[in-house]
Amino acid sequence: MLRPLLLALLFALPVTSGCDALTPRTPEAPAGAATFVQPDTPETVLANLIASLRERSPSTYRRSLAPSLTYIPSREAASRDGFWQTWSAPEEEAYFRTLTSAAQPGATFSLSLATTTPSEVTADAFVLDTDYVLITPHNRAEAPTTVRGRLRWRIERAPDGLWSLTDWTDEATDGPTWSDLKAAFFQ
Repeated sequence: MLRPLLLALLFALPVTSGCDALTPRTPEAPAGAATFVQPDTPETVLANLIASLRERSPSTYRRSLAPSLTYIPSREAASRDGFWQTWSAPEEEAYFRTLTSAAQPGATFSLSLATTTPSEVTADAFVLDTDYVLITPHNRAEAPTTVRGRLRWRIERAPDGLWSLTDWTDEATDGPTWSDLKAAFFQ
C-alpha cells in the first residue's frame, strides 16, 4: 500500500510543481561568451569590440584583434612603463582577461565613442580617430574605473577577406587613459 502511494507522489510532483522533469532545460550561455559576428566588414569589428567589452568576453575581444596588433600607448604611460615595446595581441588578451576577472559581480563595461565615422577608408583599411570614454566597474581600488582619451584604430582586411584591428594608438585628453587601465591590469 505504501509503495503505490510513493510512486503516485513521485509522478505527481513534477506535474503539480509546474515543471516537467523529463524535458531538457534551455542551456545558459557560458559566462564571458559574447555573440561573435564574422568580421566581414570593419563596422562588424567595431560592433564585436564593443560587445566584447559590454559582455566581458575575452574570446570575442581576442578574435577582433589581428595577431600582429601594434599598440602605441599614451605618452604618459610610455614614459612611465617599460613593457610597451613588446606589447602585442597576447599582452592585450592577458590584460583583458585580468580586467574581466576583476569585474564587480553583475557589472557591465561600457565604451562610448564620440563617432564611429571613419577618418580614412580604402578598399582594405578603415581608420577610426575619435574620443572615447570607457567605464569598467572592477574591484581594484588602485586602478581607474573610468578612462578617457583619444584613440586611433586601424582596421584592415586580411587576405581571407576578414577584418581585424591591426594598429591602436592611445592619446591622453583628460585624466587616466586606456593605457593606464591596461598597465594596471597587466602588471
